[in-house]
Amino acid sequence: MKYILFLIIAYYLSGCSTYEIQRDPIFEETKIRNSRPKLQQEVFDAKETEQKYKDIFFDVDLLVERKVGNVERDKDFIIEFWRQKKTVLKNKYGIDWKSPSELNPEICYESYGQPCISESEELAIIKVVQANSSAPSEIIKGAYRDFRGIVYVGVHDELTGVSRQYRLIGRETEWKLLSVSIIDE
Repeated sequence: MKYILFLIIAYYLSGCSTYEIQRDPIFEETKIRNSRPKLQQEVFDAKETEQKYKDIFFDVDLLVERKVGNVERDKDFIIEFWRQKKTVLKNKYGIDWKSPSELNPEICYESYGQPCISESEELAIIKVVQANSSAPSEIIKGAYRDFRGIVYVGVHDELTGVSRQYRLIGRETEWKLLSVSIIDE
C-alpha cells in the first residue's frame, strides 16, 4: 500500500500528471459576445437570448470550437466560426440563425467577434489616453479591442524610452480608463 501511494505521489511530482489546458475563449462565443458592450446600432439574433435555446447555443459553441480548431486565428477566423455555427444550428437543430456579420454588415469584426475600432471610437479613445497621459511626448503605437470588449492602447515615450499600456472599456464616444501599466521591453 505504501509503495502504491509512493508511486502516485512520485507520478504527480514528476510532472507526468495531466493538467487542464486553457480553452480557446471561442467555446463560449455566444455568452461572451452577449456580455461585452455593444455598439449602439449593433444587434444580435434574438434566438441567442431565448431561454429555450440557451443550452443549444452553448452546445453548438463547444462543437464548433472543435470544428475550427485548426483555423488560423486571424481577422477571418470569426467569419468561418459563424459559418460553421450557422450550418450546425440549421442541420442539427433546424434553427435559422443569423450571424452578427449578417445582421450588422456595416460593422467590421475582428478575430473573435469583437467589433473593429471605428474612427469615431478611436478619436474618443485618444482623448481619454491623452487626458491620462503621464507625458506629452507619448506616441500611440497601436490599439486593439479584445473579445471581451476591453481596448488596449500601446504608447511609447520617445524621450524616456518608457512604453505603457492603457486599458479602457466603453463604446462609441463613452470610454472609461481601467488601468495603465508600464511595459518592460
